[in-house]
Amino acid sequence: LRSGGDMLFLTGLLSGSGTITAPYLTAVNSIIAPGGGDRIGTLTVNGDVIMASGSSLFIDAQRGGADRLTVNGLLTLSQGDSGGRPSVVFNKPTGGPAPRHGETYTIASATGGVTGTFGTVY
Repeated sequence: LRSGGDMLFLTGLLSGSGTITAPYLTAVNSIIAPGGGDRIGTLTVNGDVIMASGSSLFIDAQRGGADRLTVNGLLTLSQGDSGGRPSVVFNKPTGGPAPRHGETYTIASATGGVTGTFGTVY
């Protein structure tokens, strides 16, 4: 998916695997779910991503792998004046083996760096 300008998600769901190209992708009160529902995959964004208050990153994780958000730009996890930071939500795909104790996964990366932190982990 390619945009000639900035992309704004003001409530809704952005899911699936593939590549989005936009100067800025901003999610407010929205869900970003790489891979799609109940399947593991990678969503790549060529541009900066801002996850503002009320937004969530949904990650499916199972033994040996997890969803990944790859940003070719800066990933900003908004810190909001009222503490409205984005959250991250973990799920085990149906029928997949549960992650084992000690397994680690990279669920988000950004070539321009990551600023901020997730407010809540579910």
